[in-house]
Amino acid sequence: MAAIITGLTKLDVAEREIVAAVRLLFDGGDCVPVYVLAAAAREITTTLCEKRGIRSMFDGLDDAFPEKTRNEMYKWVHIHAAFFKHARTDPNGVLEGFEEDEAQAVLYIACEDFVGCAVAGRLRYKHSAFGMRRCAV
Repeated sequence: MAAIITGLTKLDVAEREIVAAVRLLFDGGDCVPVYVLAAAAREITTTLCEKRGIRSMFDGLDDAFPEKTRNEMYKWVHIHAAFFKHARTDPNGVLEGFEEDEAQAVLYIACEDFVGCAVAGRLRYKHSAFGMRRCAV
């Protein structure tokens, strides 16, 4: 019988997605699921930072790219997320120009915002980008 998981918070879900993405990344796994997991975690962690009044990585991007709106930056960071998750608008679409480094960049943002969210309650070493690797092995 399958175990029933209860009591998961949004932060718990983001942590699981980040840990899975880090394991895939450092084990030489496919960069597409790394990107999808990282993008999902990034969406949760950035939103939680904003709702809790915590400075997110996007606040730093606001400073670095003042000419871009927050919405434009979200689209820029998640440029491939919709393609990887949905087929309804372009079922015959073909993705060109995806680079493995993009998955790592989104994962880095997710990790940093996770740390920002976790500081208030349960920060552990493993939630830094390097610490996530150590604990994922």
